[in-house]
Amino acid sequence: MAATQPMIVTCTSTGFICLISTYFSTDVCNVVPELIEMGTRGRVLALYRQILRLSRSWESQSGVAAETQTERDYIRTEARQLFRQNKAVTDQNEIQEFVREAETRIELALHYRLPYPRPVNIPQQTLPPRGARMRAQKRQIEQSKPIYLKSYKDTKD
Repeated sequence: MAATQPMIVTCTSTGFICLISTYFSTDVCNVVPELIEMGTRGRVLALYRQILRLSRSWESQSGVAAETQTERDYIRTEARQLFRQNKAVTDQNEIQEFVREAETRIELALHYRLPYPRPVNIPQQTLPPRGARMRAQKRQIEQSKPIYLKSYKDTKD
C-alpha cells in the first residue's frame, strides 16, 4: 500500500461526496461502498428517530385528545411497519427512494396537519381495466402513484 494524496470521490448513484485521506490500494471500489453505506444507515436511523419524535409532539388538527392519541399511534405503527418491511433492502437507489418517500410524507403531514396518506387520482384513460390493455393500464397506474405512496403495494393483482 502506498500513501496517496487525499482524494475526493463522488458516487454517481447517490451523489455522496467522500474525502478519502488514508492509505488504500488502487482498488477504491472496496472502500467507497462501505463509506456510502455508513452514511445511508445513519441517515435512515436519523429519519426514523425524527418520525418517532414527531409522533410524540404531534397534535391533531381538531385538538381533541383522543384524536391526537389516535394519530400519534398511527404515525408510530406506520413508521415501524414500513421500516421493518424495508429493512432487508440493500440496493442504494431503492433505499434513497424510500428515504425520499419518508421525507415527503413528513413534509405533507406537517403542512396539512394530517398524518394519513393523501388520496390519489389516477388517469381517466386507465379505468376500468379490460383485456389486453390491462398491462399498460397497470403500468400507467403505477407511474401515476406519487412518491409518498411507493411503499404501498396494491392488494389485487
